[in-house]
Amino acid sequence: MKFENTINRMTAVANPRQIERVVRGSTFELDLIYEIEDEDQIKEDFETLVEGLNLLEYDYLGGNGSRGYGKVCFHNLAADAVIGDVDEDLMIECNKILTSASV
Repeated sequence: MKFENTINRMTAVANPRQIERVVRGSTFELDLIYEIEDEDQIKEDFETLVEGLNLLEYDYLGGNGSRGYGKVCFHNLAADAVIGDVDEDLMIECNKILTSASV
């Protein structure tokens, strides 16, 4: 929690507020489930996903991004088949696409 305060210059009334923040350097795990409906579409979907993650790294999550809050970076992205059989070569291609997003 960070406490901030603004003061109305006309009335001299204080307006304290609390902002919840995560400590810089904190890490979180991300599990994303992708259901295969069309194997011909997988590579394009993964490329779109990587583009979105890259754009998110240039922006921020939540409010007060101009103050440096909400910056994120994705590392060690990898795809695993959890249920069903997925072609090994396709999984290799998907992981190549995901590693292009890892900084």
